[in-house]
Amino acid sequence: MVQCRECNSEVSDKAKFCPKCRTPLKSNEDTPKSPKIASDKKGGFNPILIVAIIAIVAIVALGAGLLLGGSGDESAPVVNNTTETKNVAEDVNPAPASSNVTYVCSQKSDKFHLPDCEWAQKISPKNKITYNSRDAAISDGRIPCQVCNP
Repeated sequence: MVQCRECNSEVSDKAKFCPKCRTPLKSNEDTPKSPKIASDKKGGFNPILIVAIIAIVAIVALGAGLLLGGSGDESAPVVNNTTETKNVAEDVNPAPASSNVTYVCSQKSDKFHLPDCEWAQKISPKNKITYNSRDAAISDGRIPCQVCNP
């Protein structure tokens, strides 16, 4: 026999409720935990887990910064994208003296071109200047185009 904790009457061990006051008679082991206690254990934050996550994020960010940005002590390598140009005064593709080659230049540019050069084709007719010889273009202060190399 057990005693009811509310009305202190004696009740059978197998009864689930007190017959007088209807109070549940389950022992502490059989009673479910209160919802508040159960939710605290399930929904609580573990401070060790939070610190570990922050540490991992910091390490990943530091590693990415070193890989992508470098340490700042090293200077970026310089890439030389220039090509060697031939001397302007040197006539690389000399035209025969008997041929009538004309050279084309724009009033807005200092470069002269062969008439079939892609850049000569883009010169507006109103800005087009022609020279009868390479020497005449050079003596006028013009420089040869690096694409067609007149």
